[in-house]
Amino acid sequence: MEGTGWRSTRVVALALNSLVAATQVCFAEPPRIYLVAGAEADFISPAVTAAAKCKQTVQRFVRDLDALMAESPRSLDRYNSLLAWYFPETKSFGSGPVFSMTGCDVNELIGVVRHSRFLHEIGRPPQYANYRIEFRGSVAKVFMSIDPNTGNIMHVGAWWIQSPI
Repeated sequence: MEGTGWRSTRVVALALNSLVAATQVCFAEPPRIYLVAGAEADFISPAVTAAAKCKQTVQRFVRDLDALMAESPRSLDRYNSLLAWYFPETKSFGSGPVFSMTGCDVNELIGVVRHSRFLHEIGRPPQYANYRIEFRGSVAKVFMSIDPNTGNIMHVGAWWIQSPI
């Protein structure tokens, strides 16, 4: 029994030494920021701009929105949950939350949303005051406005195309 205790102590000591060494390595590197979407985590350098982070977020959003719209769920909660996952809720407005994101590049976002299978319309100034992007599935639509001057995404939401059955 004495040997077992010694071995356990040695294993714990080795694990502790490994943890200390790993901690030293971690603090020797620049800080890292991880953007987590679903089950994946991607490294983002601190030097990456807000526009690049916005673009990556919208790319993931479009990918997940396409998958959701292909399912055609009959619950706006599923769409609003997706919006809440990717866009921070800034306030509640009328019948629901208002989601938004700041610091985006309008041209990059338009390029990203064009890859969606469910892109329905990109409305542009001067027809609209802001860029208006709409995705449509068989039962619901998801929309967002982008301020042409700041690149801020605002008024993101989901609504029924027809009455649910």
